Amino acid sequence: MHDPYEAGRYWLASRAQGAEVDKAVNDFFRRAGVAPRQIVAQLPRAVRLRSLDGYPEAARLRIERLGLADAITRGSTQAPAARLSWSDVPRGVVFLLIILAGLACFAVGLVQIGRWLLP
Repeated sequence: MHDPYEAGRYWLASRAQGAEVDKAVNDFFRRAGVAPRQIVAQLPRAVRLRSLDGYPEAARLRIERLGLADAITRGSTQAPAARLSWSDVPRGVVFLLIILAGLACFAVGLVQIGRWLLP
């Protein structure tokens, strides 16, 4: 990658290894912030997992070495995917009816204003 900071953001949680990877991760770590939560906040959402077990061995070791283990698991954003349930359907229908009623009121008002302006 051409930008070591951006590369370090992604390589921190990857299985990649080597001098270039270490340099980019260290650059990211140095520039991302002071507190572990600041650094974790700079990571892409997809790499913030709920458990360190979800990371490859190399990434897990890097995260622990940099002292980010608690912050990365505590501030994780990878929640299980929400599923649409039947209890959500009435809310959607009510929302749609409110929008349609608002549009109907707008149309009636527009017609009334037109009648006032154009005799």
